[in-house]
Amino acid sequence: MRFKGLYIWIGLPVVIAVVWFFFFYMPIKAEVNNKRNELNEAKQQTQKVEADIRALTEMKRKEESIKASLKEYRGQIPLFDNFPDFIYEVAGGARKSGLVLDKFSGTFKTLDMQPKTILTYPIFEVGLKGRFMEMGKFLEQVSSSRAYRKIMKGQITYNEKEYPLLAGKFEIEFKAWKERGALEGQ
Repeated sequence: MRFKGLYIWIGLPVVIAVVWFFFFYMPIKAEVNNKRNELNEAKQQTQKVEADIRALTEMKRKEESIKASLKEYRGQIPLFDNFPDFIYEVAGGARKSGLVLDKFSGTFKTLDMQPKTILTYPIFEVGLKGRFMEMGKFLEQVSSSRAYRKIMKGQITYNEKEYPLLAGKFEIEFKAWKERGALEGQ
């Protein structure tokens, strides 16, 4: 019995410490861990939202620059309905360059209009007769136009009887707006 008081004085603080550990410390520690996890999730969501906002502002900026480019190109690329007038200007440019227009015809297989684009790309076969430098100047003039896309094929031949004059045959691809509504909708 002599040690009974000692057991009480030593056991009571141990029991209080164990009770405190299991009934106070562990629940509070679990709550703190839950709050820490919630805070980490909130930080991740905040970072994700900030990244989405940056992406949206970047998209908005790109959209504005694309709209500005469309407005700029609107007057420089002909409407497909007005394309004969543009081709007439190209032919006039060839004549002004001192070239003889031997052939100018469109290839109708290129007029398949894809539904998802606002532009169509007609290809024209151009036959020219003239000097090499004049042909080069004409092609450079055509390529400086916004409606120009690319030269598909080119062939230059010469006849010894007409030597200073060369014959050139080119397939040139142009750009044209499909319809007026595509311009106004953008």
